[in-house]
Amino acid sequence: MATDALHVEASTQSVGLGTKVPDAKLHVVGNVYTSGDLTVDENTFHVDAVNHAVGIETKSPNANLHVAGNTYISGDLTVDENTFHVDATVHSVGIETKDPDANLHVVGNVYVSSNLTVDNDTFHVDSV
Repeated sequence: MATDALHVEASTQSVGLGTKVPDAKLHVVGNVYTSGDLTVDENTFHVDAVNHAVGIETKSPNANLHVAGNTYISGDLTVDENTFHVDATVHSVGIETKDPDANLHVVGNVYVSSNLTVDNDTFHVDSV
């Protein structure tokens, strides 16, 4: 058994796995496997092993990834390949296309329930 495989630091009440110098109460160097759920600080981060879901700010995720609160994405965002795509490089949004030709590119029908403004001209959209 390697000498740094398991180390208990009594003075700091810390445990190191794969390190003799734990930087936290539990410091693991290497991969971690758990066969059950993993919860960090109650609702901060939760992995539901049974339902294969991750919750951030919720311990009861109702989707594969459930974020309860604001989300910041620093790169592109794609939903279902071509359904919805935000291109962070050229600052454009595509609906039903992953390659938008304008800041907003919609392939298909567009529904406007109120007014539509184009180049500071407002158009009233009458219901049909």
